[in-house]
Amino acid sequence: MENNRSLKRGEKNSLGGNGFAEKSVSVKIALIALSVAVIAVCSYISVPTLIPFTLQTFAVALVATVLGWKLGFVAVFCYLLLGLCGAPVFSGFKSGLSAFASPTGGYLVGFLLIPPCALLFKFFPKKIGMIFSLYIGVVLCYALGTVWFVLTYEKGISVWGALMACVIPYIIPDIIKTVFAVLVGERVRIALKM
Repeated sequence: MENNRSLKRGEKNSLGGNGFAEKSVSVKIALIALSVAVIAVCSYISVPTLIPFTLQTFAVALVATVLGWKLGFVAVFCYLLLGLCGAPVFSGFKSGLSAFASPTGGYLVGFLLIPPCALLFKFFPKKIGMIFSLYIGVVLCYALGTVWFVLTYEKGISVWGALMACVIPYIIPDIIKTVFAVLVGERVRIALKM
């Protein structure tokens, strides 16, 4: 009888069921670890500029789409914690407290604001809603990063100067990355039956 109940639960899971509510703790931990690895790998793909052009925004939006806001937040937090502890997981293989203390450190911390914005998804139509919700998170990341940059840049810089250097060149690329993250993330969710 217990075997039958387990089989029925397994059948429900294989059809998608309620997503992460039915996933075991070990599966959730594995998905979080994999997500941390994806964000780290995407941070290595970069074009060096004042603020390196990387695929981190894509990775964070992808993780939020696949894992949802709670586990997505945990995955991003674990990624930042890993870098803080000395693992070279940030762009340019940077790590440690110095990466956060630098003028660009606010953009790293700002990644934490992206997954919770997936909560706004329910107020908008399906795919467009998720893209719009996550991009609100990206804008919040811009805001925190820009304030941090202005306060910590040694040579001194105006808010407009920081926006011109750190935000405006990235707006369109980040919109494109967010769109692709949602499209890819939905495919991944289907593949994982979530």
